[in-house]
Amino acid sequence: MKADPKRKTSSIIGFFKKALQAKKIKTIDSSRGGPHLRFEYNGNVQDLLNSITPCKLIESKVSISGSYETKEIVLTKKISSIPDTDKFDSIKLVVANSSKGILKTKQLTPEQFNIVGKKITKATYVQEVTKKVKEKKLPSNVEAVLLSMLESSKTNSNKITEEVKTLTDTDVNIIAKDFGEIVSANWFMNNYTKTVDRIEFPTISNLKLVDFFAYKSNNAKIAVSAKSGSGAPPSIDSVAEVLQNIKYNNQKNQKSKQAIIQISENSVVEGIIQASKTLETKGYLWIKKNMMGGRDFTAVDCEKVMQSFNNFQSAQNYLKPYYDFISRSSSNMIAERIFATGDMG
Repeated sequence: MKADPKRKTSSIIGFFKKALQAKKIKTIDSSRGGPHLRFEYNGNVQDLLNSITPCKLIESKVSISGSYETKEIVLTKKISSIPDTDKFDSIKLVVANSSKGILKTKQLTPEQFNIVGKKITKATYVQEVTKKVKEKKLPSNVEAVLLSMLESSKTNSNKITEEVKTLTDTDVNIIAKDFGEIVSANWFMNNYTKTVDRIEFPTISNLKLVDFFAYKSNNAKIAVSAKSGSGAPPSIDSVAEVLQNIKYNNQKNQKSKQAIIQISENSVVEGIIQASKTLETKGYLWIKKNMMGGRDFTAVDCEKVMQSFNNFQSAQNYLKPYYDFISRSSSNMIAERIFATGDMG
């Protein structure tokens, strides 16, 4: 009895759909263009399909999608679970891929994996995070990359599964930024310092300067800020805001705190001058003694001194002893700018 072509096509499509769904790849039901297989994927489609059953992809003479290319899957070996299939049987295929990727921003943060607000030990960290990753039922290639990163973070290895090549740049950036916090915590415990044996992610996701807390065996607590790639350095305003509520017994630390807050709360020049005063820098003390008659000074005082000169050459001559003291030379370009525009910066 000859096999029904429509039934055979339907069976092959169903076989692939079931296998793809088992790999957590989203399949799409579409009647446009007749029976065909359609799914979302951004990686190597040929490798994916071959992991299901031996086959090859060829160009289709018929297009059934206005947005995506139509291909044909040709079996190179009959499917044992479908008795009436033969080598060279084929079905049409449409892969819906997008450069935007499949992940959403903040989809892979510690909050989404429900690991915030509790201490996780070094001994159980990988096991617990692995369990959480698998519970998310992410696409198989994303899951493979996350688990590979987690495993590599136990050492200084930079090796990662080849599955990363199946992801879009957008997805890679999301993984680096969001899951990177989780990976960096494991790396910190195992590589940066061996004295840390517990990690805690704060319940406040945007806690300034803190991505996670690391605890030493003596319960000492370390606040850690982790950045992916080059990352954006924390602004001095964020640092100052955190320091506002900290009281140091050590006078040196207290002065450093005050200097940072002064830089944050004032204009650029005034902040530098006030911080230099607090830290009693050699440059500030020299100017105070030799140019300001022994009194403390502000940016306004410096501007008044500069306004007393008619040209930048006379100003440079006046400031030369100071430049010699700090082993620096003045900039003609900056001096000319100040006298041309009256702008002290």
